Amino acid sequence: MSNIEKVVGWLRGAMQLHLAVVTFGWLADLPARNGYYFYPEQFLALAAGYSVVLILLSRTPAWPPLALLNLLFAAVCYALFTYVAINYPMLQLDLALAPPSAVALGLVMIVGVLEATRRQTGLFLPVLIVVMAGLVFLTPHLPDSYSTRPVSMSRLAVYLALDTNALFSKILYIAAVVVAPFILFGALLNGLGEAHFSLIWRQDLSAAFAAARQRFRLSVQRPSGWFRGVRWPMSPPWAPCRSR
Repeated sequence: MSNIEKVVGWLRGAMQLHLAVVTFGWLADLPARNGYYFYPEQFLALAAGYSVVLILLSRTPAWPPLALLNLLFAAVCYALFTYVAINYPMLQLDLALAPPSAVALGLVMIVGVLEATRRQTGLFLPVLIVVMAGLVFLTPHLPDSYSTRPVSMSRLAVYLALDTNALFSKILYIAAVVVAPFILFGALLNGLGEAHFSLIWRQDLSAAFAAARQRFRLSVQRPSGWFRGVRWPMSPPWAPCRSR
């Protein structure tokens, strides 16, 4: 194992811990309990950025220069998403003005998200996202009933990266608040050995159901087996007791 792989391993563990602390801290409402109030988009910037960095660090290229470049790109994504989380209220003005700094920030964020998506799901989903985003340049040339207003590349980059209807949308909030805790709890239970215990329990339960079903089949084939051990005559529970 090379030195770069060792560093990446340590950084990956640190990012996993960092992401877990941020997620559970937001779910437990720790900032508000201590007098600090943040926008949900600030939490989403940390959750999305740290997830991107974690995916980038999960697969290190074998060629050392490319591995070093991947590590550098992960560091840039970490810094930019953290910057967005800290300065998100002030960055809202950039949505309307789209300065060059905000355009560069948005492009790097979009490239990081697309690359992380490609590494997890393959090429289809990133290509689909690019094609759907590129339709905004085609729709102004459609007939009047279907045409839209023209949008510049700079406005689109800032919108996709910082707007609450794009990257930091409700879909991401549900994924970060509802789906991610289940994944983290599952990983925690798996690390504590619950998966092995659950597998043994399911095997025992399946064997018990199979044995019960076999006994039921035998009793159906031999109806007398239903009443084996029953003393006759029997009276229904609601029948009055007869005195001797």
